[in-house]
Order: sequence, then structure tokens, then C-alpha cells
Amino acid sequence: MINTDKCQICGRKLNVHSDPLSDDCGGDCWGCIGEMEADMDCEQTLEMVIEEYKKGFRPDWIPRPKVKFTHSKNSKFYLDATFLNPLMEPYSNQEIDVQISIWSKHKRVKSVFNDTVFTDKDGKIEQYFELPQSKRNQTPYFEVHYENKYWGFPIIDYD
Repeated sequence: MINTDKCQICGRKLNVHSDPLSDDCGGDCWGCIGEMEADMDCEQTLEMVIEEYKKGFRPDWIPRPKVKFTHSKNSKFYLDATFLNPLMEPYSNQEIDVQISIWSKHKRVKSVFNDTVFTDKDGKIEQYFELPQSKRNQTPYFEVHYENKYWGFPIIDYD
């Protein structure tokens, strides 16, 4: 039986008058749904989440980094990732743990690159990577670990 008085994602008690993030969004709390929608670039939700951060309701919230991959020759690709703080300003000189991994059926097969890098003054990480030939049904991912957050980005154009 599904518990309808708690968020199905994080377990937060729903509809608590003193907790604005506990609003029931179809069995999940606004705290979880708002962050997911903000990560998907829903502008209206992003504005609401930033305001909630400013009011202290989301003290640990960090926007999802903007990541772009550009392919070059010989299995090399260029990574351009931009990190912003919760006020949407560049997260400059931040230590970020990054990893390039090969995944198959929801399981990491191997790590190709694993390092700590620093963002520049504009909150960017720009770097070339080389990937080994991928086997069938394997997908390379760019993984980011920052503070208590994790984001994974499939490198879907990879051949």
C-alpha cells in the first residue's frame, strides 16, 4: 500500500502548514518536484526555487550545471560545463569532482577519467577527453559530484 501522507521520493511529510516545500504534488512534495522542474530549465519554477533559496527554504539547493559536448576527431570530445550558484551567478574557483564512465544496463562498467578540477572565473570547466571504443549497449556518462549533489549526463552522440 502506498503511503499518501509522505513524499514518494524523499519521505517528507506532505501538507505541513509550516513547511512550504511539503505541498502535495500528486504524492510527491514540492521540494522534490520544484528542484526537478528547475533542473529541466522550467523558467517559472526556477524563479520560484531561487526565491525559496533566498528565503532559506532550500539552503542546500544548487542549480544543475549546463553541460555541452562537442565531438572532434579520433574519439575525442570537448566538454564545456558551466556551474552557477543558487543566485545564478558563476560559481568561480570551485573544486568539482568529475568522472567519465562507461555504463551498461544501469551499472558502471569502467571509469575512463576521474579527477578533481576547478571552475574558472566564469564558473566553467572546459576540457578535451578521449573515450575508448564503446561496446554495444554501453553509454559513456559525464558524472559530476559537488558537495552533496550528483548529476549524470549521457554522452549520447558518441560513436
